[in-house]
Amino acid sequence: MMATCATVSEALALLRAKDYAGVTPCTRMLLVDREGNAAVYTGKQDVFRTTPGFVVTNFWLDDPSLGNWPCERYNAAKTVIAWDASPTLDRVARILRATSVIPPPGVIGGTQYSVVCDLIAGIVDVYVAGDFSQRARRELAPLWAAGSERIALADLVFTPHALP
Repeated sequence: MMATCATVSEALALLRAKDYAGVTPCTRMLLVDREGNAAVYTGKQDVFRTTPGFVVTNFWLDDPSLGNWPCERYNAAKTVIAWDASPTLDRVARILRATSVIPPPGVIGGTQYSVVCDLIAGIVDVYVAGDFSQRARRELAPLWAAGSERIALADLVFTPHALP
């Protein structure tokens, strides 16, 4: 999809044509593009970003009755966005920090990693295990030129970063 689609509309058309949700019924795929468009592909009723803050957590936006609603993390993010929806990397990282789930020691689960992208500037920041004091920043232009890249979280270089 990333090799052939440049927009959310093109990606949705590709997913619909292949009936991806028909093969994997629980599919939820967040799609974004450099023009600022965003949608969640569901295979049934796709959900499009219609406001400056587009929040996606662990419930089905197209049918909240299917589980994990009400979602405290979703409500917290919407509240923070209502105060300031400026789409900066640090602003989004602060929202993710406020909504991360950090389990007690020895308990499996929670937020494994958080990714914040500025597709217009071509930058991505990665945070691991709810630690927003360290980030790995990557420039996206080399990735876009190469077409694809796989990198393990353990191979990223993290540097200190204090969120304002």
